[in-house]
Amino acid sequence: MDVILAKRHYSEFCRLYQTIWDQVRSYYKKAGRLVPVILYMFFKIKCIKISPNKIIEVSNLTKRQFKIYFMEAVRYCPEYFSRDRTKMIQKLLLSVIVHFHFDNEFIQVSDSLLRKLWNRLINTTDSIIAGVVCILAMIKLDVNSVSYNAICKKLGIRMSSVFYQVKHNILSSETAQKFTGFNRSPNLLKSFLTL
Repeated sequence: MDVILAKRHYSEFCRLYQTIWDQVRSYYKKAGRLVPVILYMFFKIKCIKISPNKIIEVSNLTKRQFKIYFMEAVRYCPEYFSRDRTKMIQKLLLSVIVHFHFDNEFIQVSDSLLRKLWNRLINTTDSIIAGVVCILAMIKLDVNSVSYNAICKKLGIRMSSVFYQVKHNILSSETAQKFTGFNRSPNLLKSFLTL
C-alpha cells in the first residue's frame, strides 16, 4: 500500500479506533474487518488520499463487507463528516499543477472555480471534483499542452465521470442538451466560465 500511517498519527488512530469500538454493536467488533474501515476513515479525516478499493484489496474484505462495516462505524465518527474536504481537493489540484507545470494563473482560476462550483459538486468524490475543476480551468485559460485524459489519469478517475458532473450538475438543462464533450463543445463551457 502506498500510504503508511505515520508514527505521529498512530496514537490518534488508536484513540479513534477505541472510541468507535466502544460504540459499535457486538456484531461489528471483529478487528480484522473493523480496523481497515477505521483506517480508511482516519486517512480521509487527515486528508491523505486513499481509495476504498485499495483498502478492500489489502484487507481481503469484500466490497459489501467494507460498506456494511463502514456504515456502522461512520455513525460514531463525527470527525468524518466535519472534515474539510476542500483541503484534500486542493492537495489533488496541487499535485496536478506541479506534475503538469501549470502556472500561478492556473492556481488562481482553479481555486476560484472550486469555490464557485463547490455546492454543485459536493456530492461526488474529491478526485472527480479536482478533475472537473482542472479541466474547466484548462478550458477557461485555453491550455492545450495537456490532454484532458492525462488529467483524469493523474487523478485516477474516468473522463466519463467528469463529463457527467459537468453535464448534470454544472450546466443549465438547456445548455446541457447541447453539450457533447469538452473537445466538441468548449464554447458552451467558455460562456459559462466567463460569468
